[in-house]
Amino acid sequence: MQQAVAKKQIFDPKGAFLMLSRSLQSMQQQMSCDVFVDTLDDDVYRWTVEMGDFDLNSPIHKDLQLIQRRYHYSTVKVHITFKRGLHPFYPPSLELKRPHFQGHMLGEGLRGCPAS
Repeated sequence: MQQAVAKKQIFDPKGAFLMLSRSLQSMQQQMSCDVFVDTLDDDVYRWTVEMGDFDLNSPIHKDLQLIQRRYHYSTVKVHITFKRGLHPFYPPSLELKRPHFQGHMLGEGLRGCPAS
């Protein structure tokens, strides 16, 4: 019975692990000083990504310059969590770690998006 269930399983945990570890290794080899990628707590299913190279005329670049003067960092940091047993068929979750937004920026942004 267990063998029949295992054969029907479309999500291969070993394959997902290998895919993520290879992707991470490739990204680390190609990293520039403006992008940093690593695992969180040595867990290949949880990544931390810091980005700092944005177009000089973009609003985020200007905002990061203000943040640099006030808080002494100038990167966007996100944590990415891949679902065990569901990667690559299920999208990862993203958590914005910094900068921190004030007010109801998310609500404002959602109101500006067209309805699906």
